[in-house]
Amino acid sequence: MITRNTLIVYAAVLSHTPHTFAEMEMTDDRSWALETRVYPTDSPVVSLLLSREQFGFDWHLGGYSFTSTPESADSTLNVDYGVTKRFEILPKVKLGFGVGGVGSSFYTDYGFLIDANSQLSFATGYRFHFDDEFDNRNEFYLGASWTFGGSNSGHMPIEPVEDKKQKPAQIQKAPVIYEEELTIYFASESFLLSQNAEEKLEQFFHEVGIDNVQKVQIFAHADSSGPLALNKKLVLERGKNTSAVIEAFGVQNQLIDVVAVGISQPVADNATSKGRALNRRAEIRITLEK
Repeated sequence: MITRNTLIVYAAVLSHTPHTFAEMEMTDDRSWALETRVYPTDSPVVSLLLSREQFGFDWHLGGYSFTSTPESADSTLNVDYGVTKRFEILPKVKLGFGVGGVGSSFYTDYGFLIDANSQLSFATGYRFHFDDEFDNRNEFYLGASWTFGGSNSGHMPIEPVEDKKQKPAQIQKAPVIYEEELTIYFASESFLLSQNAEEKLEQFFHEVGIDNVQKVQIFAHADSSGPLALNKKLVLERGKNTSAVIEAFGVQNQLIDVVAVGISQPVADNATSKGRALNRRAEIRITLEK
């Protein structure tokens, strides 16, 4: 029987993939989603859900309302709560498995989420209620969701370091082109450069001289502890932030190329925490002239 009571549910969804927890961005960059659903069953239902991704799962809370009160229900309006784990099976298409409840009736949920753009998505799926007295025990639904909030936090701006090295007397000779390589590392679930990484880059460019820089290539990597879609987004942010820090030292933007490599080129075993730490990196190749 559906009641008005709000229950607190502790739910765990087991994933049968090696990506058990996502390597996620900082909490301030996580956004909210507002989703509306229609259940065209014998007793039609509409629902409005507010959800947010946390720890690799989508957690939702909202209202579930019959368009008219069924004989088996105490109310037309109930609380809908639950958690869903989503997997990207195609570009812009995710398959989700969830558990939750409507009032005191618990359910499992299976559905697809299709991204129309960065904010608008469409949903379709099936929900089964374990309570044999629930009016709509088998439900199919259609819905749409709107993503909002989040922020684009980045590194703190750094004043360019003036190169005070004295210029040697100009000698007419052919320039010598050579390359240097640096590697910086990132914390888990982070795309921001550490203070140590920024100081390492600042010291290098100060020593070689900004005017001698001909080209900078940044190859951004991630470990394999999260879903592919999240890791792709994460390496893009690592590359962009590394580029922005180097620009702050005085290197022109047109000299910098960023390549989002992702998880395809590990240098250590992702099965260990030490190995994953070595794989969360940006390799920087600098072409110089002297």
